[in-house]
Amino acid sequence: MAHFLRPKPVGNYSNGSNGLDGDLENLSFTDPVPEAMRIFGSDFYGPRDVYGGGARVSGRNMPTKLRFTGRKRRLVDFDDWNHMYLVTRRFIDVVEGFQKEVQYFPVECSWTDGSPAGQFFFFFTTVLLDAVIREKTTATWTPIRPGEGLWQPSPG
Repeated sequence: MAHFLRPKPVGNYSNGSNGLDGDLENLSFTDPVPEAMRIFGSDFYGPRDVYGGGARVSGRNMPTKLRFTGRKRRLVDFDDWNHMYLVTRRFIDVVEGFQKEVQYFPVECSWTDGSPAGQFFFFFTTVLLDAVIREKTTATWTPIRPGEGLWQPSPG
């Protein structure tokens, strides 16, 4: 499973939305957090900092309702909401055909007028894989401490 999937913006509008419940500032991974996720000393990224890749996410404080602003439109199968993947069941079915170790939480979506916008899910990968082909990548390995580092995009 790719760790950094990035949704491609569609159209010339913003998918503005508001969370109606939950607490985005207090989302967390479930324990134990894998050692590979504990970078930069004792700190580690939270689910929103890394799009959830690499560890199971706690459902505590997870939003369950969103209200979309702007004009009504067909929402895409794979999007970003506050650094979390917002996906349809169709997206989940495709990914699970390749990788079963994923996690998702249902979120009820509506428009500003209260009409339904569809059933979506916050989607997280739960396995951290090093899938870089070192001989072919254009990224640069940046060491953080002995034996650990990050792949950084090469300038250009």
